Amino acid sequence: MWDALSGVSAALAALLSFFAIIYQVWSNKKSTTPILIPELKTFSANIHNVIYDWDTNEELDKKFSNSTLELKNIGKESAVDIRYSFRIENEDELQEYFLKSNKPKNTPDARFVKICDDEFLGKIVEFHRISEKEQSYSKTYFANSYVKTGSSIAANSSEKIYLPSYFIAIVNHNFVGELGYEGELKPIMPILRLKINFKDIYLKEWSVVYLLSMSRAYSFKSYSNLTTSVEYEQINKMKRIRSKWVKYIPLLAIVLFYAFLY
Repeated sequence: MWDALSGVSAALAALLSFFAIIYQVWSNKKSTTPILIPELKTFSANIHNVIYDWDTNEELDKKFSNSTLELKNIGKESAVDIRYSFRIENEDELQEYFLKSNKPKNTPDARFVKICDDEFLGKIVEFHRISEKEQSYSKTYFANSYVKTGSSIAANSSEKIYLPSYFIAIVNHNFVGELGYEGELKPIMPILRLKINFKDIYLKEWSVVYLLSMSRAYSFKSYSNLTTSVEYEQINKMKRIRSKWVKYIPLLAIVLFYAFLY
C-alpha cells in the first residue's frame, strides 16, 4: 500500500514540476511580448480646403491619406505581420450633427456631408460644396474597414500607419463649420476604432483595439490655420488570438494525468 502511495506521490510531484516549468516558459514569453501603441499626433494645418491632407496639403485619396500616426512597440521583442483597420465608432452621432450643420443646395455657400451605405461601394462618406466665389467640389471617400499591412516593428521602434481620408475630411469640415457658426453649434468630431493584429517572434497572434479622437484643446490662427492633436484610448486589453482547439488543452491535461496514474 505504501509503495502505491509513494508511486502516486512521485507521479503527482513530477506532474506539478512539469506544470511549473510550463508556467515559467509562458511567463517568460509574456514578459517579452510586443506591445503596440499609437503615439499622440500634434499637427498644424490649413483646413480651409476641406478635402486636402494635413501632412502634404494635397488632395486626399479616396481611401487612405498621407497623414500618419506613429505606431510604437514598447515591448521587448519585435512585432511582425502587422495588420490594422479603421472604422467610424460614432456614426449615429455624426449623422445627427450633419443634419443640423448641413447647408442646403439652394443656399449661397452650400456645404453638406452624408454617411451612407452604397449597394456597390459599401460604406461611403460624401462631401459636397457649391460656391460661386470659391472652389466647388463633390467627393466620395470609402469608409469600409479596409485591412492595411505594416512593416515589422523592432522593440523600442516605431512605424507609420496611415489615417483614412474620410477622417481627415470630416475633421476639417466640422472645424470649418464651427468657424462658420461662430460657436452656435458645437462640432462633433469623428471617433475612429483602430484594430491592430500582429504576431510575436513565436508567431503567436495578438490583437488590441484603440479609439482615436481629436483633442479638446485646439487653436486657430489666421482664421483657418488649425493646431490640435489626435489622441488615443485603449478600450480592451491586448489579447491572444487562439485556435479553437486550444480551449481543450486543460481537459486533455486532466485526461493524461489520470491515464498516468492508472
